[in-house]
Amino acid sequence: MPRFVKILAAAFGVISLIAIVTFLLMRSMATTTPPQYEAAVATTESAAAEELDEQKQNVESQAAAFYSDSQSADVWAIDLPLADVNAWLATRLVEELERRDPNVSVDLYQPRVWTNGDLLMLSAQTVVGPLEGVMTLGVRPTVTERGEIAIEFADTRVGTLPVPPNGVAEHLRRSFVDSLVPIRWAGSETRALAMLDPGRLPFAKDRVWRFTALELTDERLRIACEAETLADESVEQEQPELDLVEETANDADERE
Repeated sequence: MPRFVKILAAAFGVISLIAIVTFLLMRSMATTTPPQYEAAVATTESAAAEELDEQKQNVESQAAAFYSDSQSADVWAIDLPLADVNAWLATRLVEELERRDPNVSVDLYQPRVWTNGDLLMLSAQTVVGPLEGVMTLGVRPTVTERGEIAIEFADTRVGTLPVPPNGVAEHLRRSFVDSLVPIRWAGSETRALAMLDPGRLPFAKDRVWRFTALELTDERLRIACEAETLADESVEQEQPELDLVEETANDADERE
């Protein structure tokens, strides 16, 4: 056998071996389940039905109060324990998904939330290409100067395998998330952002309002809002007219 054929065969064998090892390593990383997610799922699965129902009712009653206050109050807020949010995800969300758009092509199963420092972590079982595992999205939510909530994708993984933020964003666009939450997607090739615009949310449709604060702790998520009054805007609009009158009077004095 010619020497170059042997070299080519050896090179092909090495490349194939590297590819197989890489695939197995990626598969192992992708199928690793985050312990925090396992704990969150175990907590809801071991909880009594009465406890889950009470937590679910707390989320829905707070959401109803948040909506009601947004119609007339000057300031309003919602303060949710993350344990109650997980109870709602484990119970009510299943019912909501049964009524979702049948054209949704990506399914996310057993979603749960927890915190990691200043990140809100969201995990769910899903399938990404040839890999089946738990997708984890670590987001850093902040309130912008315009009163929107900007959700930065700071840590995106399948299992423990890092994946591009834009790939996860596209995955979410094709899931029930995009049909349930009116998100405006933004960002660049290396950065993904999801924007919550007050004008696109079903609250206080006849009023101008904005998000004012978002507080995230180990156990709770609090979001505050306020209505924007038009009085200050009217004063600002009238001010140029007053300046114009003063300038006209000064001009008249100079002519005299």
